[in-house]
Amino acid sequence: MGPFHVVELRYYSVSGRVCLTHVFRHFGYRGDAGRGVMALDVVRFRKLVALDDSDALSRFALGQALFQEGGIEALHEAAEHLLFANAKAPAHLATYHVLGQVLIKLGRNSEARDVLSAGCEKAEAVGVGMGHDLGPAMAKLLETL
Repeated sequence: MGPFHVVELRYYSVSGRVCLTHVFRHFGYRGDAGRGVMALDVVRFRKLVALDDSDALSRFALGQALFQEGGIEALHEAAEHLLFANAKAPAHLATYHVLGQVLIKLGRNSEARDVLSAGCEKAEAVGVGMGHDLGPAMAKLLETL
């Protein structure tokens, strides 16, 4: 993909209504475990949270972006946003996965174990479908604790 590739992201809130449609130019792709992953822009996600700080998916997106940023302050802030998102939208399986990783990096292993265990149970209950593939990934993280 060239530097001027346009990616349209339709952003949906937990309630299902469309909040915003953003067109981002030149995100810059970077490798992540051999796959191209869109770099997450903390500034843009902060703006989404500012529009509605009670929206769990906005808080999840910001938490995930802060996690990928990786500094200790960013990890602490990511944990706050992801804990909020997890409490507000407990059916969102990706939150368990990212939150578990953040807690592990912060050395909060007991909390990580609880979050990842709950995420594995929810993923198993999904059976087949969106998020089910996160169950094995969370189980693998649990084995490291």
